[in-house]
Amino acid sequence: FFLSPWIINRSMSFRMRMTTYRNVRFNFHGNYVETLLYFIVFPILSIFTLYLALPAVLKKANQYIIDNTVFGDRKFKSNLSIAEFYIASFILAVVSILAIAIFFVLYANIPFILGAIILFLFYVAFLAATSSYWTTFIRNHTYNNSELLGVSKFKSEMKFSEFFEISSVNIFALIFSLGIAYPWV
Repeated sequence: FFLSPWIINRSMSFRMRMTTYRNVRFNFHGNYVETLLYFIVFPILSIFTLYLALPAVLKKANQYIIDNTVFGDRKFKSNLSIAEFYIASFILAVVSILAIAIFFVLYANIPFILGAIILFLFYVAFLAATSSYWTTFIRNHTYNNSELLGVSKFKSEMKFSEFFEISSVNIFALIFSLGIAYPWV
């Protein structure tokens, strides 16, 4: 438990140092206490708010990662909006409740074996759709509100439909290859 922040910092630093652009290296300068707070303490404490504080925790974690990343001698800076994280969470919550309700209404009149197969396919598609939505929505917001100080601003226009297609193919490839396709996905 107490080694986790150190491991997170070291892995982020390693991942960034192994990434270069035009022969200039990235790096990560996180510290133990903030990593402990943003990745362990706050997510655990969000349980006591029935996860209502989780979007705020995820926003702070994303902002922490960006603000502690450097490119050569230049720092990244982000100006993320907590509202965007809550909007994405609310939309996913509503879609999840509706999808589950619709599935159970339709599932009531289906034979067991066919229902199990449909449940499996529905579950995989549901996971691909919700994770694709979250990834595209938050990634676009994060990139569009981040900058490399004194150098450039970023723009992301990732589309849900394209990312959903890739995610679905990857998930099914992983499942039907019994994990052998993991390096490919």
